[in-house]
Amino acid sequence: MVERAGLRSEEGDPDLLLSYAAEVEAATELRHRFAILADSALQGFFHLAAEGHAFVSLDSYREEFGDSLEMNYPGAGPGFLRLARSYWTLQMLEGRLGMRYAGTLLQQTLLSVHARVGEAFFPDSDEIDSDEMARVQRSLVEQSGAAIDLDEMIMGNPLLVGNPLADD
Repeated sequence: MVERAGLRSEEGDPDLLLSYAAEVEAATELRHRFAILADSALQGFFHLAAEGHAFVSLDSYREEFGDSLEMNYPGAGPGFLRLARSYWTLQMLEGRLGMRYAGTLLQQTLLSVHARVGEAFFPDSDEIDSDEMARVQRSLVEQSGAAIDLDEMIMGNPLLVGNPLADD
């Protein structure tokens, strides 16, 4: 994800991501590099989501959630489905890496990306402010520079049906 955002990997990045958060807390330069990596991972996620990248097999998704994405999001457009595919398979990847990488910056990075995207696109709340949600979605995608057709994605987002911003 980091490389898809255009960030060049530095020599110590793999070691940094596999280090534990407590080890890095005291080192200012490492905290700064981690912040850059985490931000780039979020941006890179959207670049991968533009293509509908699956972090695990879609068969695994069907096994875990019982149906395909198309069945779980009836009426969703292709742009939204590509993003959903990347989001939900990233969640599954997190689960698979969980115990092995618990407490590492890699785990924190994946959790951070998952949380930021989840809050903006797949909120847990039944009460959704569609206008605000659409604004946040637009902002995140625009900041990433990913080749996502925002109008297509928002118009095809079943959670935003009836949203006046979808007509922008």
